[in-house]
Amino acid sequence: MSIVAKDNKDMQEKIENYKIQLGKYHGMLIQDLTGKVAQEKTAAFAEALVSEHKNKLIKLKDDTGGLSKNADAAVDVLFSLRVNAL
Repeated sequence: MSIVAKDNKDMQEKIENYKIQLGKYHGMLIQDLTGKVAQEKTAAFAEALVSEHKNKLIKLKDDTGGLSKNADAAVDVLFSLRVNAL
């Protein structure tokens, strides 16, 4: 085997190793970015859900003259919030 052929083979092996490493880094970056986007979406959904239930409770309080007068509806809203939190 000539020196040039051996150098070419070594260079090809190095290139293949770099391709493998770059593929792994790319996968890690994609996974990290996907995780961050998912966390942001989850946080936005949770915030919207809590806000929706808060508004329902405020409406019940205002419409009925107090939550104690319509306790069953208030309990339903709180149960719904609890179930959605799980």
